Amino acid sequence: MIHELLKHGQANAIPTSDLVKLSGCRSARDLQEQIAHEREAGHLILSSCRRGGGYYLPAPGAEGRAEIEAFIATLRSRALNTLRILRDAKRALAELEDQQRIDGVG
Repeated sequence: MIHELLKHGQANAIPTSDLVKLSGCRSARDLQEQIAHEREAGHLILSSCRRGGGYYLPAPGAEGRAEIEAFIATLRSRALNTLRILRDAKRALAELEDQQRIDGVG
């Protein structure tokens, strides 16, 4: 299990390439899938792109709280960006469909 390989605190984050080797996963993609399964099972595995990045467990106490809050902020930002892109793609599709109707294609 990946969470058993991880250390507490962002300062102890294990880079993806190292964790692939340690875990026996075949690739970074396989590692990410395993982490997703463990997260779904209730294991709080944090990740960061800062300072070399990697995966880790939250530190105890106030430090861990701050790490979790930063992780939430990162996920929220990614989600909002994804929603913006989705909105723009839907708008472009609707405009194409409207144009096709005007041109008599649709």
